[in-house]
Amino acid sequence: MSNKEETIVEKLLLNDNSQKIVAIFTLLYSSKKALYIDELIECSKISDEKIRQGAIMVLAKIRSKKVIPILKKALKDNCEGTRIIAALGLAGQKENSAIPTLKLVIKNDNKDHSTHKLAIEALGFYQSEKLLPTLAVAIKHRRKASRKNAMVAISKIRTKKAFEILKKAMTQERNPELQSKISTMVNMMQRQLKY
Repeated sequence: MSNKEETIVEKLLLNDNSQKIVAIFTLLYSSKKALYIDELIECSKISDEKIRQGAIMVLAKIRSKKVIPILKKALKDNCEGTRIIAALGLAGQKENSAIPTLKLVIKNDNKDHSTHKLAIEALGFYQSEKLLPTLAVAIKHRRKASRKNAMVAISKIRTKKAFEILKKAMTQERNPELQSKISTMVNMMQRQLKY
């Protein structure tokens, strides 16, 4: 983002709500979004759902301890989308407070397939054996993308229990592409863990 663009974003953030939205979504893909943490935090407190969700979306992409309390607060937002975005941002920073929200998304299997898939992927960030029961359910999901993400998440947990779950799933998977992927994962884990 150039200096001129930064000046425009700064002015937009000070203006009315419709212009704040433009500024927020400009920052979403900017490498300089961390420079606007304070402004984004203020936007996350606005009652307008689109602005609040947009601000949380940008804050979730910023790796800073300063955003963690804001994302934790957003886990209680009235809007499900805002809660999920906050949980994904917290998961990226391995904050345990996101785990209940992510588990709920996986359990409820809402109609948004990409959200379900992302929640499974986010649990993989933790690389925790405690999450294996949830991931073991997800690996049996009817949607291929969810099963694939569960396989990857489980393979990151380098324990015997994770290995056994993948090994069992390998015998149950019917999709040829996923059979090949899980077979590779099982073989790699077998060599690394010497089972």
